[in-house]
Formats: sequence, C-alpha cells, structure tokens
Amino acid sequence: MNLEDLAKKTISEVSSIMEEQRRQNEILKEQELSRKTEIKDELPPMEFVCEELDTPQDLEDKISMAKFEEEQKIQNNIEISTQENKEFKKEEPFL
Repeated sequence: MNLEDLAKKTISEVSSIMEEQRRQNEILKEQELSRKTEIKDELPPMEFVCEELDTPQDLEDKISMAKFEEEQKIQNNIEISTQENKEFKKEEPFL
C-alpha cells in the first residue's frame, strides 16, 4: 500500500467518523427538542395576576396605620414597664 492509498483511506475513515458524529449530533438535537416539548406540555399554563397599584393616598394611609400601630405597641410596652416597676417597688422592703 502506497502513501496515496493510505491518505485516501485515512480521509475516508475521517469522513465516515465525521458523518457519524453529525448524525449523532442531529439525533441529540431532536431528543433535546422532544424533551423540551414534553416539559413544556407538562407544565401548567402560566397565570398572570394583575394587582391594582396603590395610589399615593393608599400608601399614605398604610404608612399612617403602621405608625399608629407602632406607637400603640410602644405605649403598651411603656404601660407594662411602668406597672411592673410599681409592683416591684411595692415588693421591695425598706431598710
């Protein structure tokens, strides 16, 4: 076998390998597309929920309510602390 025949044989083998790889690549692409389609079919349809946006007045009302609630909590804590302090002083013996 001479060099030219060897080169032709090598080129033929490489071409065959490349063609096989191309076919396998096509098969993989088809499988991937099929998987994506199956996944897409399995997923429930997306639902978009539109909520009404708060108006500036609504936001101000929410802020005011949050401030009021926070002030109430602080006032309650102060009252509880004051009451506990009074009770503690009553229990404290004088020496």
